[in-house]
Amino acid sequence: MHDLSTKKLLFEVLEGIQPGKDEIYSEKRFTNELVLKLQKCAGSKVFVVLAGSMAKGTFLKQDNDVDIFLLFPVTVKKENFVERVKKIVNGAFPRAKYEIKYAEHPYLRVRLDGRRIDVVPAYKIDKAENLKSAVDRSVFHTKFIKGNLKKEQVAEVLLLKKFLKCNELYGAEIKIGGFSGYLCELLIVNFGTFLNFVRTTAKWKTDDSMFVDLKEYYKDDELIEKIMKKFNTRFVVIDPTDRNRNVAAAVSEENITKMIRIFKVFIKKPTRKYFSPPKSFKEKLKAIEKKHGSCYLIKLAREELADDIVWGQIRKITSALVTYLKKNEFKVKEIIMESEGKDAFICLRIGSERLANKKEIVGPEVKMKEHIIAFRKAHETAIFKRKGKRITAIVPRENIYAEKTIEKFFAKVSMPSHISFKNLRLQVHD
Repeated sequence: MHDLSTKKLLFEVLEGIQPGKDEIYSEKRFTNELVLKLQKCAGSKVFVVLAGSMAKGTFLKQDNDVDIFLLFPVTVKKENFVERVKKIVNGAFPRAKYEIKYAEHPYLRVRLDGRRIDVVPAYKIDKAENLKSAVDRSVFHTKFIKGNLKKEQVAEVLLLKKFLKCNELYGAEIKIGGFSGYLCELLIVNFGTFLNFVRTTAKWKTDDSMFVDLKEYYKDDELIEKIMKKFNTRFVVIDPTDRNRNVAAAVSEENITKMIRIFKVFIKKPTRKYFSPPKSFKEKLKAIEKKHGSCYLIKLAREELADDIVWGQIRKITSALVTYLKKNEFKVKEIIMESEGKDAFICLRIGSERLANKKEIVGPEVKMKEHIIAFRKAHETAIFKRKGKRITAIVPRENIYAEKTIEKFFAKVSMPSHISFKNLRLQVHD
């Protein structure tokens, strides 16, 4: 009965996320026209190729962003990519607006007919082993998925993508640290269905790991153990087009834990809420206010640079702050982060706003005389007490208030180059 209700739920979700025949036809016609116009302006030495979910037919309903790759001869220098792409785009779409974005190297994000079209320069290579930049392999990814993902599995990819998007686990960029579309497709090729992947992952225990190797590059247990150590993560999906690449590398440990937790709950009680859009930052702030503890909102100023650069720094400073708070015995219960325009925000929910004035430090056993002397010397101003077989020192706490401790952190820390501290306020108080 439970399986029937789950399948019914997934069927209903699929109806809302699967593009119909008219949309698929419209998208194919639109992308074909894009490729033809770009190819006409690019000339015979540059190959224009449709990539991403549009090329593979794994795009969600009304999610019509387009990825197009301009494959240049290897003789073209990377530093000339942007100007060459600009010239081609301006020739093909003279009225279109575009901006320069950055990945491994710059690319153009074109706005046309209400669409976002990423025009990415790369090199035309015959084998993935010969790649000169990370984006060169994207064409091989498209070819592999088109050749290995069964027609009936496209719906399973859409379910996995939608689930991950709604639970903020989709997106390989640093801001999210989640799943790429290619990773979703490989997992469905391997596990067959969305539910098979969810059920398998939901069974993970604390020390469990996952190793997916569709091409069976690593058949030997010893080799598998070696490559797992090399990637230093418990979630490894070997790229079928590159045996030395982990497609799941972007998925953070935090998100692996979150994924397992959500899958466990979903399997026990599957509901539509797991396929509903995630809350906005403001909605999350309102929700966090209702929970126990004190909530602190930290405002940072950020430079207008590539998101991956800035978000890397936001995460770095957040991690350092949390470590500092924990060192000072404050319990960080929840963290949410956001970046809007020129500002970035870190919101922390801390178990208690104020700690006791004094703390107890457990020392050595009373029979260890030499250690007792050293312990007393280390804490000369303390009040000493015997607790069972051990001696303890009662000492004043250096940091009692969470708010002052956070301020102290930002006063002494060396901030990353592209973000700076603006202010701190208590969002809610017990």
